[in-house]
Amino acid sequence: MKSTANASDSNECCLERPGPSPKREQEQIARRTQYRKLNLQSFSHVSFVVQNLEASRKFYSELLGFSELVRPGSLKERCNGCWLFSYNIGLHLIEGVPPERPTEICPEADHFSFQCDDITEVEKQLTTLGVNYLSDQIDHAGVCISQLFFHDPDRNMVEVCNCDNAPLQFLHGGGGVCFPKSMNLTQHQHEENWKSQRGQQETSPLMM
Repeated sequence: MKSTANASDSNECCLERPGPSPKREQEQIARRTQYRKLNLQSFSHVSFVVQNLEASRKFYSELLGFSELVRPGSLKERCNGCWLFSYNIGLHLIEGVPPERPTEICPEADHFSFQCDDITEVEKQLTTLGVNYLSDQIDHAGVCISQLFFHDPDRNMVEVCNCDNAPLQFLHGGGGVCFPKSMNLTQHQHEENWKSQRGQQETSPLMM
């Protein structure tokens, strides 16, 4: 009895079938992975590889207001860099070969953001300093959020915005609404808290 299957049908099962696409594979991994919340306290710092350490140090300290910290001696032996701190967040710069980044300013690119009180004044300052920037506005819950985007010396995207004017409405946990301004400590408050904690440590019996 002659088989009704043709040659292509019989060979198909012997061919190596292509695997799932990268996007499909990531979706499958996401479905398989079960995360449990880590016991964390706060956000510590971000780190960037920079080509010119002095240029980046000047940009972040003079333009964005960061202060330099003492860097561990063990790190000095491994690589050149600096530790900066402000706005209750650390910024670690490591001198090396940064990845290639696009020259155009795109709000949808990876970036980190700073909050300001008067975005019009910040825009005037950027214009006066000759910093190339892109301005944008979005509407959130009836509140207009203004944004300014510009690059650091290695074309890392920096944003300045007034996002604290908009409410935060959480998707989970009851969907409560709060305003970021009630959640943030100012730099002065952080420094006062740090001084207070330092004073308590110096007077603690454990330190004597």
